[in-house]
Amino acid sequence: MEKFPAAGLLWTKRHVPHFKRVMAAQAYEETVSVSLETAEPLDASAPEAYPYPLLRPSDQTERRTLRLWTLDNGLLKVSLAPDLGGRIFRIEDRRTGRALFGAQTLSLLPGPPRGAIMPHGLRLLLGTEERRNTLGPVEVQARDTEEGAEIWIAEFAGPISFHARFALPEGRAALEIEMRAFNRTLDPLPYQGGLRLTLPPGRVVDVSEGFGYESETGEIGWTLLGESDAFETFEMDRGELIARRFAQPTALWPRQTDVWRARLVPFSGLEGLTALSEHAAIGLREGGMHAQVSTPVRGKWVLRTPSAQTLEAPAELSADTVHEITFEGLPDPPAAIALLDARGETLLRWPAPAFSSPPRAPESPYPALSKDADERTLARAAAQAPLRAQAHLLLAMRRLAASRYAEADELLETSLLYQADDPLAWWLKAIARRLMGEDEEERPELLNAHYLAPLEPALRAESFLSQKERYGKEPSPLLAPLAEDPEAFREIAALLIEAGLIDQAIQWLDEALRHRDDPMLRYLLAFLYLAHTRMRAESAEQIAAAERLTLRPPYPWRAVEREALRALAEAFPTHAALRDAHSKTGYTES
Repeated sequence: MEKFPAAGLLWTKRHVPHFKRVMAAQAYEETVSVSLETAEPLDASAPEAYPYPLLRPSDQTERRTLRLWTLDNGLLKVSLAPDLGGRIFRIEDRRTGRALFGAQTLSLLPGPPRGAIMPHGLRLLLGTEERRNTLGPVEVQARDTEEGAEIWIAEFAGPISFHARFALPEGRAALEIEMRAFNRTLDPLPYQGGLRLTLPPGRVVDVSEGFGYESETGEIGWTLLGESDAFETFEMDRGELIARRFAQPTALWPRQTDVWRARLVPFSGLEGLTALSEHAAIGLREGGMHAQVSTPVRGKWVLRTPSAQTLEAPAELSADTVHEITFEGLPDPPAAIALLDARGETLLRWPAPAFSSPPRAPESPYPALSKDADERTLARAAAQAPLRAQAHLLLAMRRLAASRYAEADELLETSLLYQADDPLAWWLKAIARRLMGEDEEERPELLNAHYLAPLEPALRAESFLSQKERYGKEPSPLLAPLAEDPEAFREIAALLIEAGLIDQAIQWLDEALRHRDDPMLRYLLAFLYLAHTRMRAESAEQIAAAERLTLRPPYPWRAVEREALRALAEAFPTHAALRDAHSKTGYTES
């Protein structure tokens, strides 16, 4: 191989006036003023939108102050909006001062499932369409780590909940995304997963792995890469990139967690983009090229001339600027270019081989296991590999309901041997051990649950329920963060009822009503009085109190809520508001 002459490549760093030196990654909260198109809620809900009402774009905008949680490492600044479904709202390339996206006017378009969508930024998907809560609030938490800074968001208003992690490592211009979708129910649910990213007008660019895109001005480029073939398909639809976890909806099985990871790597300031990868981008021009890397590179360039001559030159590239490289001694532009690191691994290649989607995951042959199955059926299913975790979990719940806590603990231990990523099974195991008399410090199960689902509201509930001393009639300050979120109180009550922990559920509902007077919480308490005690009069009092309140979205959607409203409507047929609430629960969540 002929060495490329040392004078053949002349290196100069392009002056970038907006450049800010690389700094330690940090996370912080800020606000931005935007013009936001409002939506009109329609009077009635509909099956496709349930448990939320349908919306209609109003064609009217209002000036709003929007909360943003921001990650910044001096190379990229990434802001997400927790009150708009946790979407990535804005990304700025600090190396060039360019805003990669982040509109000041947020408009709506008609679209499923709720009748109005906001096609802005990056949104996470669970099914084939926008999440029902993509215009609503999510839980959010920021953390500093040894590698950089990260922001977690979580959503629990549906049978499939999720935790998502967004991180900026120090010294790398790449956004890391981790998604943990979790089936909270005891039934298989349709699931597809992935993300949507609204892009400026442009074109798709071939990359060896993942998805490449260039704006029509050539000033901005993107690479989206799913780790371990996280996405089966990439497609463009009306200016939006849709990366799908599975090409067709598949089943997310009871208490199953699906985890996928991806990296979004932006480039800018190249004045025309010729090739890109997750590591680097280049833009060829007459007599040279521009280059930008996502992380520092020390390696070499390899060029092939039109006459098939191979030339080499050292490459030492920092991640904090756009590099200008001039070709001297080359009569013609190169026919191919590669960037290699010090180990000889290829970081970028032009022309790039076209990306081929991974083979589609096979459909699961697992049969569904009913939570109402009898003991003999569950015992037989416990010996079948695909059903072992769920069967042992259902058996454990029956032991909890019978106050046989040691047996429940043993069954939960076995369930977790087969499905260790179920945070709610770890939570139930911690409850079983508490009811067996163990102290909280002796229950590592809570640490495991917190690792898997750091924003899971059931963990805060267990901290309250495990207290040996309560605060009398005053609301517990431990639960103050949940006071604005009746869905969290409802979810925990439903989980406790589902597990047969009726006394725990009544304690929880009594406390929840000290924080938030919510009609569904009262209906659940009325149901427990009716079905598990002889306190029919107290049940009627709770129903009367619930009917003085307005039932707001998300409307009842859980199996426990549907059963509670059905039983109450049959027992108290003269209550119109109760009948109306029950009539809506026939709608299902897809």
